[in-house]
Amino acid sequence: ALTMVWAADDTIWLLPAYSFAADDGGMYTVIAVDDTFIDLPAPFTPDSMPIEPVPVESTPADGMPVDSIVIDDPLVVAVDADEAAKVLVGVSEEEAAKIAAERGWGFRVAVRDGENLSATADYSPSRVNVEVSNGLVAAINSIG
Repeated sequence: ALTMVWAADDTIWLLPAYSFAADDGGMYTVIAVDDTFIDLPAPFTPDSMPIEPVPVESTPADGMPVDSIVIDDPLVVAVDADEAAKVLVGVSEEEAAKIAAERGWGFRVAVRDGENLSATADYSPSRVNVEVSNGLVAAINSIG
């Protein structure tokens, strides 16, 4: 397979990879390049570069214009699978989506009532993929 890897300097690399189908129905991809051949830039830290709030033009649903919205924290919030399981499993799909949004996580239903749903193959460490059964989150399917 080929997979895209986002580097710390915002470049995207297309690298060879292995894709595996697991017994749990998930598809998993692993880069097929040894780390010694990949020279990644130094990881981004909040101290390494000043971050200015980014104004975003927006119009609320009621049609009243707003000059701008300031994004206070542009850093990605990585999802911890154990934490996600504690707060999402057992609640309704709608409530789980709200909880995920409050924590800055993306939310996607990967399996609904035993049926695998189609999804993009991109990886996002800030997204939680869940299994929903009878309207309730039954399990965390994966992070990404």
